[in-house]
Amino acid sequence: MQGYTDSVAFEFDSSILAKLDLVGVVTVAKNGLIFNESLLNEFISKRGKKRIDKQLIDLKNLYQYLAILETQTGLRYKIMQHKRAEKINITFQGLKQYSELSQLMEYDLKSFLEHFKEDIQVIRLDVAIDNQKAFNLDSIARNTKRNIFKFRETTYFKTAKEKKVNEHLNIKHYYKINVELYRLEFVFKKRYFEGKNPLQTIERTIQKAIKKRLKFIDSFYLLS
Repeated sequence: MQGYTDSVAFEFDSSILAKLDLVGVVTVAKNGLIFNESLLNEFISKRGKKRIDKQLIDLKNLYQYLAILETQTGLRYKIMQHKRAEKINITFQGLKQYSELSQLMEYDLKSFLEHFKEDIQVIRLDVAIDNQKAFNLDSIARNTKRNIFKFRETTYFKTAKEKKVNEHLNIKHYYKINVELYRLEFVFKKRYFEGKNPLQTIERTIQKAIKKRLKFIDSFYLLS
Protein backbone atom coordinates (compact mmCIF):
# COMPACT_ATOMS: atom_id res chain seq x y z
CA MET A 1 0.00 0.00 0.00
CA GLN A 2 1.00 3.61 -0.43
CA GLY A 3 0.46 6.69 1.71
CA TYR A 4 0.44 10.29 0.55
CA THR A 5 0.65 13.71 2.14
CA ASP A 6 -2.81 15.23 2.56
CA SER A 7 -1.82 18.05 4.93
CA VAL A 8 1.41 19.41 6.36
CA ALA A 9 2.15 22.16 8.88
CA PHE A 10 5.43 23.98 9.40
CA GLU A 11 6.85 26.29 12.02
CA PHE A 12 9.42 29.03 11.46
CA ASP A 13 10.80 32.06 13.26
CA SER A 14 9.66 35.62 12.69
CA SER A 15 12.58 36.46 10.38
CA ILE A 16 10.80 34.53 7.61
CA LEU A 17 7.79 36.85 7.67
CA ALA A 18 9.67 39.57 5.82
CA LYS A 19 10.53 37.11 3.05
CA LEU A 20 7.05 35.68 2.43
CA ASP A 21 6.53 38.18 -0.37
CA LEU A 22 8.61 35.77 -2.43
CA VAL A 23 5.59 33.45 -2.58
CA GLY A 24 2.61 35.75 -2.10
CA VAL A 25 1.01 38.72 -0.37
CA VAL A 26 0.70 38.80 3.41
CA THR A 27 -2.21 40.66 5.02
CA VAL A 28 -1.93 41.05 8.79
CA ALA A 29 -5.06 40.48 10.87
CA LYS A 30 -3.40 40.93 14.25
CA ASN A 31 -0.03 41.92 15.64
CA GLY A 32 1.29 44.46 18.13
CA LEU A 33 0.08 47.38 15.98
CA ILE A 34 -2.72 46.04 13.76
CA PHE A 35 -6.08 44.52 14.60
CA ASN A 36 -8.35 43.74 11.63
CA GLU A 37 -11.48 42.19 13.13
CA SER A 38 -13.15 41.51 9.78
CA LEU A 39 -10.16 39.44 8.64
CA LEU A 40 -10.42 37.27 11.76
CA ASN A 41 -13.44 35.57 10.19
CA GLU A 42 -11.07 33.71 7.87
CA PHE A 43 -9.66 31.91 10.92
CA ILE A 44 -13.06 30.56 11.97
CA SER A 45 -13.25 26.80 11.44
CA LYS A 46 -16.46 25.85 13.29
CA ARG A 47 -19.84 27.38 12.54
CA GLY A 48 -22.77 28.15 14.82
CA LYS A 49 -23.04 31.40 16.78
CA LYS A 50 -21.73 30.06 20.11
CA ARG A 51 -18.78 28.34 18.45
CA ILE A 52 -17.97 31.39 16.34
CA ASP A 53 -18.08 33.70 19.36
CA LYS A 54 -15.77 31.43 21.36
CA GLN A 55 -13.29 31.15 18.49
CA LEU A 56 -13.22 34.93 18.05
CA ILE A 57 -12.50 35.38 21.75
CA ASP A 58 -9.69 32.81 21.56
CA LEU A 59 -8.20 34.46 18.47
CA LYS A 60 -8.19 37.83 20.21
CA ASN A 61 -6.81 36.62 23.53
CA LEU A 62 -4.58 33.64 22.74
CA TYR A 63 -2.73 34.67 19.59
CA GLN A 64 -0.12 37.37 19.18
CA TYR A 65 0.15 37.17 15.39
CA LEU A 66 -2.44 36.31 12.74
CA ALA A 67 -2.14 36.89 9.00
CA ILE A 68 -3.30 35.58 5.62
CA LEU A 69 -0.88 34.61 2.86
CA GLU A 70 -2.43 34.82 -0.61
CA THR A 71 -0.42 33.24 -3.43
CA GLN A 72 -0.58 33.75 -7.18
CA THR A 73 -2.86 30.68 -7.43
CA GLY A 74 -5.49 32.62 -5.47
CA LEU A 75 -5.36 30.25 -2.50
CA ARG A 76 -5.14 31.74 0.99
CA TYR A 77 -3.23 30.28 3.95
CA LYS A 78 -3.47 31.10 7.65
CA ILE A 79 -0.30 32.21 9.41
CA MET A 80 -0.60 31.96 13.20
CA GLN A 81 1.48 32.42 16.34
CA HIS A 82 0.11 31.51 19.76
CA LYS A 83 1.02 33.79 22.65
CA ARG A 84 3.00 31.00 24.33
CA ALA A 85 4.77 29.93 21.12
CA GLU A 86 8.20 31.13 20.08
CA LYS A 87 7.59 30.31 16.43
CA ILE A 88 4.96 30.91 13.77
CA ASN A 89 3.13 28.21 11.82
CA ILE A 90 1.44 27.72 8.46
CA THR A 91 -0.59 24.75 7.19
CA PHE A 92 -1.17 23.36 3.70
CA GLN A 93 -4.37 21.35 4.17
CA GLY A 94 -6.02 19.26 1.44
CA LEU A 95 -3.17 18.18 -0.81
CA LYS A 96 -4.69 14.79 -1.64
CA GLN A 97 -8.31 15.61 -2.45
CA TYR A 98 -8.34 14.68 -6.17
CA SER A 99 -9.34 18.20 -7.16
CA GLU A 100 -8.06 21.26 -8.97
CA LEU A 101 -7.62 23.01 -5.63
CA SER A 102 -5.27 20.22 -4.52
CA GLN A 103 -3.20 20.66 -7.66
CA LEU A 104 -2.94 24.40 -7.04
CA MET A 105 -1.96 23.77 -3.44
CA GLU A 106 0.76 21.36 -4.56
CA TYR A 107 2.17 24.17 -6.70
CA ASP A 108 2.09 26.55 -3.72
CA LEU A 109 3.74 24.05 -1.41
CA LYS A 110 6.55 23.34 -3.86
CA SER A 111 7.14 27.07 -4.26
CA PHE A 112 7.14 27.55 -0.48
CA LEU A 113 9.66 24.74 0.01
CA GLU A 114 11.85 26.01 -2.80
CA HIS A 115 12.34 29.26 -0.92
CA PHE A 116 12.18 28.23 2.74
CA LYS A 117 12.90 24.51 3.18
CA GLU A 118 16.14 25.14 5.11
CA ASP A 119 14.39 27.55 7.49
CA ILE A 120 11.28 25.60 8.47
CA GLN A 121 10.41 22.54 10.56
CA VAL A 122 7.58 20.04 9.97
CA ILE A 123 5.31 19.96 13.04
CA ARG A 124 2.39 17.98 11.63
CA LEU A 125 1.90 15.57 8.74
CA ASP A 126 -1.36 13.93 7.68
CA VAL A 127 -0.72 10.71 5.76
CA ALA A 128 -3.67 9.48 3.70
CA ILE A 129 -4.08 5.87 2.56
CA ASP A 130 -6.95 5.33 0.11
CA ASN A 131 -8.51 1.99 -0.75
CA GLN A 132 -11.53 0.70 -2.68
CA LYS A 133 -12.55 -1.46 0.29
CA ALA A 134 -13.05 -0.38 3.89
CA PHE A 135 -10.15 -1.05 6.22
CA ASN A 136 -10.47 -3.60 9.02
CA LEU A 137 -11.32 -1.26 11.89
CA ASP A 138 -11.34 -3.90 14.62
CA SER A 139 -7.88 -5.07 13.57
CA ILE A 140 -6.50 -1.53 13.60
CA ALA A 141 -7.97 -0.93 17.06
CA ARG A 142 -6.30 -4.10 18.39
CA ASN A 143 -2.97 -3.38 16.73
CA THR A 144 -2.82 0.18 18.05
CA LYS A 145 -4.40 -0.63 21.43
CA ARG A 146 -7.03 2.02 20.86
CA ASN A 147 -10.79 2.21 21.18
CA ILE A 148 -13.16 2.81 18.26
CA PHE A 149 -15.20 6.00 18.50
CA LYS A 150 -17.67 6.96 15.77
CA PHE A 151 -18.85 10.50 15.19
CA ARG A 152 -21.12 11.16 12.24
CA GLU A 153 -19.45 9.62 9.16
CA THR A 154 -15.96 9.28 10.64
CA THR A 155 -14.43 6.56 12.81
CA TYR A 156 -11.71 7.65 15.24
CA PHE A 157 -9.24 5.46 17.09
CA LYS A 158 -8.74 6.82 20.61
CA THR A 159 -6.46 5.78 23.44
CA ALA A 160 -8.07 5.22 26.82
CA LYS A 161 -6.64 8.45 28.27
CA GLU A 162 -7.21 10.95 25.49
CA LYS A 163 -10.30 13.08 25.05
CA LYS A 164 -10.75 15.07 21.84
CA VAL A 165 -7.24 15.15 20.41
CA ASN A 166 -4.13 13.06 20.92
CA GLU A 167 -0.97 15.12 21.42
CA HIS A 168 1.17 12.84 19.25
CA LEU A 169 -0.92 10.75 16.82
CA ASN A 170 -4.52 10.80 15.60
CA ILE A 171 -6.02 8.04 13.46
CA LYS A 172 -9.33 8.20 11.59
CA HIS A 173 -11.24 6.36 8.86
CA TYR A 174 -13.96 7.64 6.54
CA TYR A 175 -15.46 7.31 3.07
CA LYS A 176 -14.66 9.91 0.42
CA ILE A 177 -17.86 10.11 -1.61
CA ASN A 178 -16.42 12.30 -4.37
CA VAL A 179 -13.90 9.62 -5.41
CA GLU A 180 -15.66 6.54 -3.94
CA LEU A 181 -12.67 5.51 -1.84
CA TYR A 182 -12.18 4.66 1.82
CA ARG A 183 -9.50 6.73 3.53
CA LEU A 184 -7.40 5.80 6.54
CA GLU A 185 -5.62 8.88 7.84
CA PHE A 186 -2.73 9.13 10.28
CA VAL A 187 -2.05 12.58 11.73
CA PHE A 188 1.52 12.72 13.04
CA LYS A 189 2.41 15.53 15.44
CA LYS A 190 5.67 17.30 16.23
CA ARG A 191 7.30 14.54 18.29
CA TYR A 192 7.59 12.31 15.22
CA PHE A 193 9.84 14.81 13.45
CA GLU A 194 12.35 15.33 16.22
CA GLY A 195 14.12 11.98 15.79
CA LYS A 196 16.84 10.89 13.40
CA ASN A 197 14.71 9.12 10.80
CA PRO A 198 11.08 10.37 10.83
CA LEU A 199 10.25 8.75 7.47
CA GLN A 200 11.14 5.29 8.77
CA THR A 201 9.31 5.92 12.04
CA ILE A 202 6.15 6.97 10.25
CA GLU A 203 6.16 3.97 7.92
CA ARG A 204 6.73 1.58 10.81
CA THR A 205 3.92 3.14 12.85
CA ILE A 206 1.43 2.74 10.01
CA GLN A 207 2.60 -0.79 9.14
CA LYS A 208 2.17 -1.82 12.76
CA ALA A 209 -1.40 -0.52 12.69
CA ILE A 210 -2.53 -2.10 9.41
CA LYS A 211 -0.22 -5.15 9.42
CA LYS A 212 0.69 -4.55 5.79
CA ARG A 213 3.70 -3.18 4.00
CA LEU A 214 3.41 0.53 3.31
CA LYS A 215 5.47 3.00 1.34
CA PHE A 216 5.06 6.69 2.13
CA ILE A 217 5.39 8.62 -1.13
CA ASP A 218 7.25 11.75 -0.03
CA SER A 219 6.41 13.71 -3.17
CA PHE A 220 7.54 17.01 -1.65
CA TYR A 221 10.72 15.68 -0.01
CA LEU A 222 9.39 16.81 3.36
CA LEU A 223 11.39 14.26 5.31
CA SER A 224 14.52 14.07 3.18
